Amino acid sequence: MTFKQRSSAKEFLKNQEALIQLGQWPEHSADPIETQETPLFQAFCERHISIQTTSRGDLLEPSTQHLYRNLLRTHLSPFGPLMLDEITDATVSDWWAKAIISGKKTTLSKAYKLLASVMKRAVDEKIVQHNPCQVKGAHSATTGKKVPVPTNSEISEFLRHLNPRYRTMVILAANGGLRFGELTALRRCSFEPSTRDGEKAFNVVVDQAIGWAGGKPYVKKPKSQKSNRVIPLSSDLTPIIDKHLDSMANKDGEALVFPSKSGTYLRHDVFTNSFRPALKRSGMSKKFTPHGLRHFFGTELGRVGANLAELKEALGDSTISSVMRYVHATDRAEELIDKMRTAI
Repeated sequence: MTFKQRSSAKEFLKNQEALIQLGQWPEHSADPIETQETPLFQAFCERHISIQTTSRGDLLEPSTQHLYRNLLRTHLSPFGPLMLDEITDATVSDWWAKAIISGKKTTLSKAYKLLASVMKRAVDEKIVQHNPCQVKGAHSATTGKKVPVPTNSEISEFLRHLNPRYRTMVILAANGGLRFGELTALRRCSFEPSTRDGEKAFNVVVDQAIGWAGGKPYVKKPKSQKSNRVIPLSSDLTPIIDKHLDSMANKDGEALVFPSKSGTYLRHDVFTNSFRPALKRSGMSKKFTPHGLRHFFGTELGRVGANLAELKEALGDSTISSVMRYVHATDRAEELIDKMRTAI
């Protein structure tokens, strides 16, 4: 058509442009909202891992991102080629039922939680209307394996057979409850001398940890805000710590206290290559892990009467449920009964 006035033509064009934007123009009938395909799970999950934040508003740690990408590559691979709206309650339930045959419930629960988190984002971003992760018990599923907790005498026997290079490190893990990443991040300046009951004692300042992603170490914040802590050590350990610090060639305050042979950050697998043979040589049937030393520390604190708030402080955990994982029953049932007031 033709227009008598320029203003009428411009008004017509504006109306047509509006119809085009709405997908309602007769010559532009394809509606982008109706025909747009939802993203593939693989790509959407990768994006989720890259932009997901913690309760503190930080991006996920590189080690956590690395773990999630491994879960995506392995356990969640059946969902990779599916579009988000193709993942239904039945799809997730069938996957879970098939996957748990392997018996790896703890790892599969982590994969399920990642899947649920990704689908929640899809709901929040209005890509799908419903989160299909509705498998009862999957969030808290576990293999139920008990963590072996060594006794005081078993640790002493174990230390006799351990490479001397790692003895002080193990003693600190058992008597301070430090995580492996916290131990390997300790520097000379982390040990602050003090006086307790007239005797020299050390406090250990935990303000950073070492994480690993793709085989490369990086310095990070401790696991939670509560993990930034000062751990008082028994004065019985002072001679051991003094000897270790004195034996260090590097006296700089930032020098690593427990480095690898090459002077860099110690890898967990390198440490366990000495830890496991020492267990075997000690002849113990109880095959505890390095993390079992943290359980020993929590259990010992509970045995001598530490309350839950004190346990949280010492272990550097932010929740009661986290703390309770490290407190195990002891063999002092008779002692406790004798201390009770008898009701007669």
